[in-house]
Amino acid sequence: MTLNDGLSSMARVRVGLTGHREPIDYDVATPSHIALAGATRSGKSALAYWLLGQLAAMPWVRIVGSDVSSLLLHPFAGDPLVALGQDDLDAHARALEGVEKLMRDRLDRLLAERCDKIDEFTVACPLVVVVIEEFPSLLELAKTLDASASPKGRLEARLRSVFLRLVTQSAKCGIRVLVIAQRMDASILQGVARSNIETRFLLRSDEAGIEMMIPDLDDQQRAFLARARPGVGFMTAPCVPPTLFRGVAVSYQQYLDQAEACAALSSASLPMTDP
Repeated sequence: MTLNDGLSSMARVRVGLTGHREPIDYDVATPSHIALAGATRSGKSALAYWLLGQLAAMPWVRIVGSDVSSLLLHPFAGDPLVALGQDDLDAHARALEGVEKLMRDRLDRLLAERCDKIDEFTVACPLVVVVIEEFPSLLELAKTLDASASPKGRLEARLRSVFLRLVTQSAKCGIRVLVIAQRMDASILQGVARSNIETRFLLRSDEAGIEMMIPDLDDQQRAFLARARPGVGFMTAPCVPPTLFRGVAVSYQQYLDQAEACAALSSASLPMTDP
C-alpha cells in the first residue's frame, strides 16, 4: 500500500505495515509538510530514525534543521543548515532562516525559469527535509532566554515567524518541514500552519494529543491509540483517511550507522548548487 501513489516516487519510504500486515509506504516528496508526535516511549524516536535513515540513503535528499537534543540530527552535523544542542539557541533560528534564504533563492529561480514549483529532485537541486526536533521545547527554551535578556530578546518570535513562513511558502520550492514533538500544541498546529501540515504520524497519545493531530479518529480508534504499543500508530496524508501502521523497531546505533555512512558518501559527491 502506497499513500498518495501516483503523485511522485522521488522520496518513497517504508513506514511499516498496515493492520493487515501489508507494507505501507509514503512519498516525502508529496507536497505536504509533516508532523510526528507521540508520548514518551511510544516509539516516536524509532520512527524518526527509521524514516530519516531511509531518506539519508537518497542522494537527491538533503536533511537539515534544528535539534535541541543533538541526537537525531547528529549524523548531519556537517551541514551549515543544521543546529544542534542548547548552548547556542540563536543558531537554531539562524539555521531555519538559512533554509528560508534557500527558499527565496529557489523562488527567484522558479520565476526566472517561468515555473511554479519544483517537483523533480537531483543532487544539484535536492528535496530539502527540514527536521525540527522537539519544537515546543525549543520555543520554551527561547522564551526563557528572551525573558532573561536585557533588553528583552525576540528569539521565540523569530523561531515562530520563520517556522510559519516555511510551512506556508516552501513546499513549491522543494522543501518539506518535519516537525516532531511529544505533543503538538495549538500554537504550532493551527490556522494556516495546520492546513499546510497535512501529513501526520501519531503514536500513543492522550485525548488532547489525538484531538490536535487526527481529530477524525472514531471512539474505538482513539481508545486503541491511547494504549497502543510502541511503534503502533495512525497516520493521515492528503486525500488519505487515518491509516493504522506498525512501525519498524530501529535502535539509535542502527540509525547512526546508516545515516553516518550515507552522509559520508554524500559529502564525497559533487558540491550541490544550493548553499
